[in-house]
Amino acid sequence: MKRARIGLALAALLMGSASAYAQDQDGDGVIDPNDAFPCLSSVSGISYAPAQGQHSLLLFEDQYPSDGDLDFNDFVLATNFIFTTDASGQVTSIRATFNVLAHGGIFHNGLGLHLPVPRASVASVTKTTSSGTFVVPLEVDAEATMILSKDARALFSAQGALTHEAINSVPGLPISTAEPMQVDITFSTPVSLNMGEAPFDPFIFRKGTPGLQIHRPAYAGTAAMDTALFNSQDDTSSPGRWFTGSNGLPFALLLPLNTAYPQEGVSISTLYPNIVGFAQSGGTTNQDFTTSAVVSSAAFAGTPAPSFVGTDTLSADTSCVPAPTCSDGYQNQGEQGVDCGGPCASCVTVVTSCPPASVSLPASCLELNQAGVGTGTYCVDADGPTGLAPVVVYCDQDTLSGGWTAVTNVTSTGPAYQSYDTRSGSDYIAPMAVMQAIQAGATEVRFHCGTANGRVIDQRSFDASWMARPTATGDGCANGYRYAANNISALTPVPGNNSSVGGPGYGGGCCCRPNYPVGLMTVGLGQAEWFMYDPYYRRAYPTCAGTSASFMRIYYR
Repeated sequence: MKRARIGLALAALLMGSASAYAQDQDGDGVIDPNDAFPCLSSVSGISYAPAQGQHSLLLFEDQYPSDGDLDFNDFVLATNFIFTTDASGQVTSIRATFNVLAHGGIFHNGLGLHLPVPRASVASVTKTTSSGTFVVPLEVDAEATMILSKDARALFSAQGALTHEAINSVPGLPISTAEPMQVDITFSTPVSLNMGEAPFDPFIFRKGTPGLQIHRPAYAGTAAMDTALFNSQDDTSSPGRWFTGSNGLPFALLLPLNTAYPQEGVSISTLYPNIVGFAQSGGTTNQDFTTSAVVSSAAFAGTPAPSFVGTDTLSADTSCVPAPTCSDGYQNQGEQGVDCGGPCASCVTVVTSCPPASVSLPASCLELNQAGVGTGTYCVDADGPTGLAPVVVYCDQDTLSGGWTAVTNVTSTGPAYQSYDTRSGSDYIAPMAVMQAIQAGATEVRFHCGTANGRVIDQRSFDASWMARPTATGDGCANGYRYAANNISALTPVPGNNSSVGGPGYGGGCCCRPNYPVGLMTVGLGQAEWFMYDPYYRRAYPTCAGTSASFMRIYYR
């Protein structure tokens, strides 16, 4: 709630509208600093899975529907996904990069990709390799399905002649590198897609037998899948958990990239003993199996690192965005305010009027301080939009880390109380109800006082509650309260006549009206400095070292 109040206040008060924070060149509702594509209205965001420049790892056991040797090096695939999104978070395009790192099985396998979006939502699919860019047709299916390679071994032979069948799985054999594939998918209309579920459904299929597919357990196969394979031999598939073997392990495992895979003929449970518990629990236990009790001698070493066809991100046209300056009317280069602070001149914000009470505003200068707003005058609404009207106050954001809300600024020249404090001599005393509302949310009070002989006193109390204690009415102030103190943090009320204790009186009546805050504090020299506020006469009465004050300010925090 506080964050929302501050955000609205800054938008309404610092610049008049949210657009002053920065420009929105393409008009998509996302300001340029937050827009990954500021010159393209249909796209505004970019996301990565698992992260920019990183890859996730898919391990396949291709003996399906037989358990096979469970070494999960028959097909090892690294994936990276880049998404572009519109202003509402819908996906507008995908760039997926695939690296086949190992092909240790004896079968020749093809590679496909299925996305859980309607086929009709896809506008185009292209594949880019070192040989060029090619159009990829969509398969006949209700959802988007595409074949990326009919025989993934060809990706290795494109990089050099193969001399063996087991690629990157048998220690001692030469290491081979497959060329990466970049797949670009654009959508005719933005689609709703949970990007956290990437890489979605890359699958392998037996060359010449497209119905013999292997998918992750969440996916039941494409329209070409031979469903008669379910629950045959060692397969124990069930709705929601497909392609699962007799030991509970799926035939396709999604793992972090830095995860090793086993050598040829070595069961993955030898490398990761805790994977069995992980599989049998459906993934609810032993989730640290890739780092706990690992037998590293069972891992294959020397796998080539995955790469990208181009870069690991998408470039954006920013030519429409002018270079920021300190006079462009926008907060767009690390400034604290519009064209001030940061690389520009310091900010001194001046607000002279407040919006209606129905507008959410910060309750105090401390809220503005926590939002990074600098010294100046602002509107605050101490008790929320349903209470007192908002008021303009001066915020000191520099002294003692800032956050100080001024409720009183009085000079010796007279009470021009209708104006606001700009630290340039204008007097101001907040209405009593507003003053008490601001104080109610404060824990500190601070007095900044200047004497006629040039002495300046700036002290604070760590207990603001005493400022709100009511004085009692009574004839001649006999039942009033005097606030006395021996040090800055211990303020004790004592009964008595204000005009007879600790300094000169001011007509005797100022401090006997109920609910008028009266303050007494002690400064370093041990002299009592006291301040009284009488809203009836709209006066604040300061005394500084026994001499009339040249100015006096009261702040809450």
